[in-house]
Amino acid sequence: MNVASLLSFQDGLTDPAYAASKGGVAQLTKALSNELAGKGTSVNAIAPGYIATEMNSDRAKNVLGRIPAGPVGRA
Repeated sequence: MNVASLLSFQDGLTDPAYAASKGGVAQLTKALSNELAGKGTSVNAIAPGYIATEMNSDRAKNVLGRIPAGPVGRA
């Protein structure tokens, strides 16, 4: 089980290094899943949605405008 991020699939406008690393996690998950499927091993990743915290409160307005489902999670 790997921990990806929404930035595995979206742009990394404000944090390109983080987005690149999470994109790598997503691709690694796909590659290992394909490689190990025939051996009876499942490989998956979860990609949690945006969680509002003190650390990212300054980005909240920008992020909220890009979430079609509405409200964000709370820690």
